[in-house]
Amino acid sequence: MHPVCAIINLLVIPFTEGLEPFYAIATGQIGWGVLISNALVAFLLNVAAVFLVGSGSGLVLTLAGVFKVGPGNTLNS
Repeated sequence: MHPVCAIINLLVIPFTEGLEPFYAIATGQIGWGVLISNALVAFLLNVAAVFLVGSGSGLVLTLAGVFKVGPGNTLNS
């Protein structure tokens, strides 16, 4: 699923943000360190959300804005 999201982002970014992000990467204004640290932070936030869903109560999940979907639960109910 992740490659599909990346392709969709690459198709949408030029129309919403312009081409400046691509120019910044091409000219070296944004280096690999920034890109990798951004990806690491996003991954760790996802890990934290997984632990929160696994150990939190309904109140904690509601206050944090995280949906807990498990067997018998759906987002539409």
